[in-house]
Amino acid sequence: MKRLRSDLDLMQIELDRVYLEQAGIEVEVRHEMLSGLMGVLPLDEACPELWVVHDEDFDRADERLKQIGK
Repeated sequence: MKRLRSDLDLMQIELDRVYLEQAGIEVEVRHEMLSGLMGVLPLDEACPELWVVHDEDFDRADERLKQIGK
C-alpha cells in the first residue's frame, strides 16, 4: 500500500477516490476524521490522505490524477 497524495480538502480527496475507483483502482482514504484536529495535531498527521491499496496500481493512479491536473 502506497500513499498517493494528501490534501487539506477532504472533499477533493473523496472526489479523487471516486474517480480512481471508477477506473478500477482500489484506494483507501485515511485520516478523514482527523481533519477537525488540525492545529492540535501536526498537519502531516491530520491531513486526509489517499492511499493506493495495490502497489502495482500506483503508477496508473498517479498518471490518471495527473491527467486531470492533480
